[in-house]
Amino acid sequence: MKTRASVLCCRAMDLTTRSLHVRQTHGLPWVFPGWVGNATSNNPYLHPEKTAAYVTTWVKGARDAHGIDIDYMGIWNERSSDATYVKMLRQSLDRAGFNQTQIVAADGGSSICNDLAADAEYRRAVAVVGLHYPSDFDDLSACRALNIPIWASEDSSSYDDNNGAACWGRLLVAHPVMEQISSSIIWSLVGSYFHGTNCTYFDSLIGSLTVCAG
Repeated sequence: MKTRASVLCCRAMDLTTRSLHVRQTHGLPWVFPGWVGNATSNNPYLHPEKTAAYVTTWVKGARDAHGIDIDYMGIWNERSSDATYVKMLRQSLDRAGFNQTQIVAADGGSSICNDLAADAEYRRAVAVVGLHYPSDFDDLSACRALNIPIWASEDSSSYDDNNGAACWGRLLVAHPVMEQISSSIIWSLVGSYFHGTNCTYFDSLIGSLTVCAG
């Protein structure tokens, strides 16, 4: 959506169902188009109604153009959340018939839990607390007190060797036991980077030496 009126799902969406048997889907914005803010700011929370409409249109495009229902929707990758926007997004999704699309907040640190505890409407809009790289020695008591699922919605960034496999195994065992974290999403499962880029070449559980289009 280069503009509010331009909806080209096939061009703008990186979605495929070929050779995949997807059980659940999770969308998370990393950036937003400039028109949701204004000419001088890249803050998507300045006009939350525009940002909520943009994300709702993306969810609709995933379904209508690609046959993919989005089960979970994040806020903004590793950026602060915004109570007004999250409430408006919940309302926008519900009005469009996407009641089943649940909101994950905030794909970052655990301070979101104190914000949710202080605002009942904000809390009702959020179905899952999403944390990035939580430690099993963090104090997550405020998150657990919300009585909603806690996820490690980004974790590991390991390596494709025995040490990386051991690290991932430890997380899968320790998170539920020590912090009551019920889901862990690895970043990234498969890594395929061009040599000479700034990316750590095998910063993933599986390394792909060649790109396969099939």
